Amino acid sequence: MPKPFDTVRKPLERQYLDVEFDLAQFPNGTVLDIMLHPSVVRGAEGIQTIGAIIRSHFAQGGMSLQFNIFDAAVLRDAKRHPDKYANLQVRVCGWNVRFADLASAEQDIFIAKAEVA
Repeated sequence: MPKPFDTVRKPLERQYLDVEFDLAQFPNGTVLDIMLHPSVVRGAEGIQTIGAIIRSHFAQGGMSLQFNIFDAAVLRDAKRHPDKYANLQVRVCGWNVRFADLASAEQDIFIAKAEVA
């Protein structure tokens, strides 16, 4: 049986594929937060990538999947100029949060994740 996300290994291998979970062991569900660079989901190939991620996650018993699709440069600019990005939201534990409302240290965490996405 293939590992979860085998069909989308390239964009996710650094962050998600080295850990295997039996999602059936979490009957109340789990949430998988995925941060991707916008280039990964651009165009027809990007649509296929997102579709493969979603299908693979649910085929493995996943119950919730959330995406943050950001460029680190945009997040750095949003940190420097919050008024320009008043409506920029990120996913935090199942909730949407305005990026400008996060503490500086929390913004830095999202920026660091976006840099390796």
